[in-house]
Amino acid sequence: MTMSFELQMLLCAVLIPLLMVTAQGTLLVFGLGMAPVLGNREQFVPPQGWRGRWVRAHANQLENLLPFGLAVLAAHAAGVSNEATRVACAVFVGARLLHAVSYVAGILYVRTAAFYAGLACIYVLIVQML
Repeated sequence: MTMSFELQMLLCAVLIPLLMVTAQGTLLVFGLGMAPVLGNREQFVPPQGWRGRWVRAHANQLENLLPFGLAVLAAHAAGVSNEATRVACAVFVGARLLHAVSYVAGILYVRTAAFYAGLACIYVLIVQML
């Protein structure tokens, strides 16, 4: 049994925050050493600049993954798969990648456009099930 394109895109969307948190942890170890990272991190100063944007971009990825994932799974369970759902899923993943990169880089208008493009894709999935 092969995985549907929509489920493949969901898997790709899951990889974005997963890779981000992996890189974040690795960068923390390289920057601070292993001992502070293994602790409770109660004395960490909130990150600034691109590091702070990285943390916020990661949180935003997780926030958007939940409604996207639920919409994809609901469409899959309902047997809804068509050109609109496939395009919406592919655009969602591309938009979320662009969002992460532009957020960390501090590119405001691109970040906002990518956010709303991803949001629109979730609505497309929902409309296809109605």
